[in-house]
Amino acid sequence: MKPGIDIMESEENKPKKLYPWYVLVIADVLLTAVILCTFSYFHHVRMLWGLGPYKNNDDAAVYKITKPVAQTTEAVPATEPVTTAEEITEPPIADSEQPSSEEPADGGEELDVSGDFGALFPAIFIQDGERVTLDSDEEIKAYAAENGIILREDPKSSYIALYRSHDIFLTVQEVDHGLESWGIGYPLQYYVFDIYVRNIENLFAGYSSGTRYPAHTLIEKTEEENGVSVIAAVNGDYVTNRNHCLICERNGNILRDVPKRIESDICVLYYDGTMETITPDNYDWSSIEAKAPYQIWDFGPALIDGSGKAIDKFDYNAYDNNIMDSTHPRTSIGYYGPGHYNFVVVDGRSDDSRGVKMAQLAEIQESLGCKAAYNMDGGDSSQAYFCDTVVRESVRRKDGQRKLPDLVCVGEVSE
Repeated sequence: MKPGIDIMESEENKPKKLYPWYVLVIADVLLTAVILCTFSYFHHVRMLWGLGPYKNNDDAAVYKITKPVAQTTEAVPATEPVTTAEEITEPPIADSEQPSSEEPADGGEELDVSGDFGALFPAIFIQDGERVTLDSDEEIKAYAAENGIILREDPKSSYIALYRSHDIFLTVQEVDHGLESWGIGYPLQYYVFDIYVRNIENLFAGYSSGTRYPAHTLIEKTEEENGVSVIAAVNGDYVTNRNHCLICERNGNILRDVPKRIESDICVLYYDGTMETITPDNYDWSSIEAKAPYQIWDFGPALIDGSGKAIDKFDYNAYDNNIMDSTHPRTSIGYYGPGHYNFVVVDGRSDDSRGVKMAQLAEIQESLGCKAAYNMDGGDSSQAYFCDTVVRESVRRKDGQRKLPDLVCVGEVSE
């Protein structure tokens, strides 16, 4: 050893050993995989599944149902008047003019008209077999004025669609701003489907028991298999996700075992046209069954409280804070009274519209005057259609629209 050279210093100055390039590549791949798995868990698994204590619990089922059970309870006509924005310019339809029966559509079951809501909205539905479809703001407003129908006005919106027939009245309004109270500084665009149906069967579900389809394919399957004609459709509640959608009923058919407990808010549409949202604390299947449920959706949360006000605090045990407090595309259904509903579909993740937080979606539904409202699946699943035309779609997906397992549809059920 040369004098004056420190042994430790000599060791530190030695060149460090380099690992082969393939070891570094493998390490990078493993690190990336860990990051992606962690992201997927928090962004998809935990966000969509409540991770509550009752999953895979044999004690969670009240009834074991081996096949769909159709509800046969007749709809009960609504007896209380419903406040609407329409000016009633025509007298109610006389009893002798009320249809007593309808011919079944090809391949479909006989239509139950005992829940006819036509008398509640005499100026809304066409009384003969005519069907009107319009797609421009000017034409729609002129047609409404000629027929004594008052449309919702908003200076920052325009009407992009109208459909009117004996059984359906539907408009689609494109809104290009948020509520002023938000004070948001980014673009926002959403669509309001204002929906009136003469019979509850005009508001139906299209769904698959397991396979997901592009929405237009699912619409075609729904029409072919049920003898219906879909006028408008939005995505539903992700019915095939059994870890989150614990209770499920579509068109009067219970699709899986009825649970003793639920983990998130549900929305129930009954045969009499009423709709309510139910929290896990207030869930009682016997009470729901007694009122003849027609559709049950399990995604949520509920957006409107019992006094018609927007809900702004949510249960983070059932809903991850990311899905509540971040801006995303959204889909929701709202309820005014028997026979009168809405779809609100918020665009997002684009330069034209960033999306909204859950509390903001609730505020939109409150501004529309809903008595109840409920959040469906969102993000890239948030999709909307009118007469074969895409109203809202994802602009960032390179593989086209996300495939869907279910839809909420408005359409003609008999010819």
